[in-house]
Amino acid sequence: MKYFKLIILFIFLGGAIRFYRDWPIFMLAFSPILALIILTLQNSFIEEKRSVKDEVSIFDIDKMEGLEFEEFLFTFFNKKGVKTEITQGSRDQGGDLIIRKKKSDLFNLSKRIVVQVKRYSGKVGNSAVQEVVAAKAYYNCSHAMIITNSTFTASAKELAHCNSVELWNREKMIEELEETPISKKEISI
Repeated sequence: MKYFKLIILFIFLGGAIRFYRDWPIFMLAFSPILALIILTLQNSFIEEKRSVKDEVSIFDIDKMEGLEFEEFLFTFFNKKGVKTEITQGSRDQGGDLIIRKKKSDLFNLSKRIVVQVKRYSGKVGNSAVQEVVAAKAYYNCSHAMIITNSTFTASAKELAHCNSVELWNREKMIEELEETPISKKEISI
C-alpha cells in the first residue's frame, strides 16, 4: 500500500510511452521523474531492510541460549506493559517467568501466569507441559503457558489442551515479534 501511488504513476507513464509516437523525446522529458521514482523506491527498501536488521527476529532467538531467551521474554513482556519476573534459574520448579496480566482496573485484579521457556531446535514434548502444570501449583498461578521458538508434538498439544496450558509456538512468536518489535539494543545482541 505504501507504494500504490508510485506504481500507478509507473503504469501511467508506461502506457503513455507506449502510445506516444515520439517516445525518445517523451523519455527525455520524463526521465528525471522516472529517476526520482526509482530513487524513492530504492531508498524505501533500504530503510525497511535497515529497520528490520535492528529488530530481534526469530532467527536471533534461534541463536540464543536458554537463559538469554528468558531474559529476552522478560524484556518483551515488560515492553508490552505486562509486569514480569524471572524465577530462580536452575531451581525454578518448571517455571521460568511469572507474568501478571490485569483483569480489571476496578478491583486491581490480575491473573498470574507461570511461563515455561523452551529455546529448542527440535519439537517440545510432554515433559514441558508436565513441568509447567506442576509450576502452576508451586507458584500459585491461575494460568500456565509454554513459549518456544520451535513447535510442539501432537501429544504435548493434547496434554496442554487438557490442562488449559497456553502454547506459543514459532509462528505465534513471529506474530508477537511483529506486533511488539524489540530492538537489539534493548537486549544487547
